[in-house]
Amino acid sequence: MARSTVYGTFGSRGGLFDAVAEDAFMESGMPAIAAAFELDDPIAFIETSFAINSRMCARLRPIWHALGAMAAIDKEANAMLVRTEERRAVGMREVAARLETRGLLGDGVDRATAEAQLQVVTSFAAFDLLTDAGLTPDDITEWMLTTTRRTLKLRRLGGEH
Repeated sequence: MARSTVYGTFGSRGGLFDAVAEDAFMESGMPAIAAAFELDDPIAFIETSFAINSRMCARLRPIWHALGAMAAIDKEANAMLVRTEERRAVGMREVAARLETRGLLGDGVDRATAEAQLQVVTSFAAFDLLTDAGLTPDDITEWMLTTTRRTLKLRRLGGEH
C-alpha cells in the first residue's frame, strides 16, 4: 500500500495502528465488555467481564504480539498501546470506585488497591504469562476471580459465594 493511501485513509501511521487495534477489539468482544459495564452491580460486572476479557485476550493474542513488536520500534504504535492502556485504566478506576462506594471492599482495602488489582488481572501481560504457563482462558478467568476476591477481600466473587 502506498504511503499516500495510508495517510489519506487513516491520517497518519498512528491512525492506522489505532484502526487496527479498534477493529481487533470490536471483533473480539469489546461490545460485550461495554454492555457488561452497564450492569449496576460491580461484582456482576467483574464476574461477567473477566470471562469476556479472557476470551478477548485469547483471540487478540497474535495481533497484540504483533502490535507490541511494532510498538518497540515505532513511537506511533507505542502511543496506540499507551492510549489503549489509559482507556482500560479509566474503566478499572470506575469499577474500583463502584466497589468502594457500595462498601464492597474488605477491611483495610482502599480504592487504589482495588484499581491496581483490577489493572493487573485484566492486563494482556498477565494473560500472556499465564497462557505461557499452560493455563486455558477458562483457567485464567478463574485465576482472575480468585486473586481479585482474595486481594480485595470480597465476600462474593466467582465460584466461592
